[in-house]
Amino acid sequence: MVQRSLLPDYALRHYMRMFQLGDVVDVCDTRTDITEQALITTQGKYLLRVVQDRTLSDARFEESLVFHLSAHGLPVLAMFEAGIKGAVLPVGPRQQLSVFAYPTGRRVGVFEVIPSHMRQIGRFLAGVHHAGRRLRRRRRNGFDVTRMVSRLHQCSLQASDSHVPLLRLLADHMVNYPDMETLPRGIVHGDLTPSHVRFVLGELSDVSGFQRACTGPLLMDLAHALVEWCFLHDSLVVETARSLVRGYLQLRLMGPGEREALFGACCYAAVSRAVDCFERYELKETLPGTPYRDYRHYVARFEELQDHGARRFFRHIMEDADELPLESGA
Repeated sequence: MVQRSLLPDYALRHYMRMFQLGDVVDVCDTRTDITEQALITTQGKYLLRVVQDRTLSDARFEESLVFHLSAHGLPVLAMFEAGIKGAVLPVGPRQQLSVFAYPTGRRVGVFEVIPSHMRQIGRFLAGVHHAGRRLRRRRRNGFDVTRMVSRLHQCSLQASDSHVPLLRLLADHMVNYPDMETLPRGIVHGDLTPSHVRFVLGELSDVSGFQRACTGPLLMDLAHALVEWCFLHDSLVVETARSLVRGYLQLRLMGPGEREALFGACCYAAVSRAVDCFERYELKETLPGTPYRDYRHYVARFEELQDHGARRFFRHIMEDADELPLESGA
């Protein structure tokens, strides 16, 4: 069985002295992410995160992006710096430690999501895409079709015969996914799930989870968010999906190619999430306490989108989008 790796007490106290955050009083699990712990010191409460199986270069990319977005006024969870060593400290092979401000507000369950939540999510994504144009650092897209096809092939080699029909279904769509190479590219969040967003009295307060941020088609960020937020019992909620897109369009104009490709991008987002969850939770051993994400939900959402159809999706989600006023500076 895989054992969770925790920092020894003496090591944690050593690193906290580097951050100048006072003496450690207590550390406890957050119950939502095994890489994060609530850290209480003599100076306050913080969020301690130790990420494994990640290169230092990728960690530095996230660090640069978080500080960059914060400087542009976006509500990202603040990172603390350990002097000249920066905000990311290597603590082992492919293992890094970071300390964040403790998040305010609370997470919103999918059953609680209302249009105003989604408009704010859409505006946040558009803000990330605008600010990202000024960030020089880049990171390869881990969810592009080449990588996902390769991962799907590896899944097929390890999966049982009962999963063959499912993997064939996913493979067929991977081959026929929409060509987005000609669409606008830039910095994308890559994993804007409800677990990474908090609200205070209905207002977006903190966004975290930039571990998968990368360079890719901007449209995929919107598609991933739609697949994660705009389904209830795996059925598409048109009103929240419309609100997400309209919030996004208030700050960033989408070209005709992007509008027409959104349906296919959402289908691809559902398929890629299904592959990711199948590989991570069905084929690999996970650390104790890891929250389970069921790939079947994403397969069901893909099938729901297919039943909805491209024309109906465009009519319900994108129709009249051109009539929305674009805010100055977008």
